[in-house]
Amino acid sequence: MSHVEAFIQAAHLESFSRAAEALDRTQGAVSQSIAALEERYGGPLFDRLGRRLGLTPLGEVLLPRAERAVAELRAAAEEIRGVLNAERDKIYVGAFQSVAGRLMPELIG
Repeated sequence: MSHVEAFIQAAHLESFSRAAEALDRTQGAVSQSIAALEERYGGPLFDRLGRRLGLTPLGEVLLPRAERAVAELRAAAEEIRGVLNAERDKIYVGAFQSVAGRLMPELIG
C-alpha cells in the first residue's frame, strides 16, 4: 500500500519531494514507489512539468481508484480493530451442564 500512498500524495502535491515530506520518507523512496507502479502498470503515471508533476492519462485513471482502494483498506482496518476489541471484552466461562443450569443464572443475574 505504501507505493499507492506515495502515488496519491505525489499526485495531490504535484511533487515527489513534498510527497516524501508528507509521508515522512525520502524523495528516493517515493521515486522508487512511483517507478514500481509505473513498471507494474506499463507506463508513466506523471508528466514532469519542470518542477511540477502532472498526471498522464494512465495516472488519471489510477488516481481515483487508488484513493478508493486506500479508503476501503483503512475502513477495513478500523472495522477489524473494532471486532478485535469486542472479542477482548468478552468473558468466556466454562462449566459442566449440571452446574451451569443452576449456578450460572445466579452468577449472571
